[in-house]
Amino acid sequence: MAIYTGDIGPTGHSLPLRITGGLHALVLSGQSDALIASYPPNAFDHSALEIAVSHALVAHDDFILEWTQAPPQNNEVRRSAALIAGAQVALEHFQRPIVLSELGASAGLNLMWKHYALDIACQVTGP
Repeated sequence: MAIYTGDIGPTGHSLPLRITGGLHALVLSGQSDALIASYPPNAFDHSALEIAVSHALVAHDDFILEWTQAPPQNNEVRRSAALIAGAQVALEHFQRPIVLSELGASAGLNLMWKHYALDIACQVTGP
């Protein structure tokens, strides 16, 4: 059983983030068909998601409890600066398309380069 003392919110243990990370892990590992059906690229249906989450929390309680033992990685978009700079160097040497894939927990924020500007020594890349 997971026991947390003090703040379980975003300035403390981030328990809600840990739980949603566990739910997402169930989706990625193919363990919950109902959750998979409720996650993109499938159409969003609030009722179906609520039912799927409720069911997953009961059916996979041991998995979720184990998942909550590890602290979540925060959504750190500043690492995009290094990724964008590295991609620019690669493009100077190889005229190939770049395909972005995010395996971390940044919620896809590091995949949104077209929305970021990188300013290094007055040389701006992006909007």
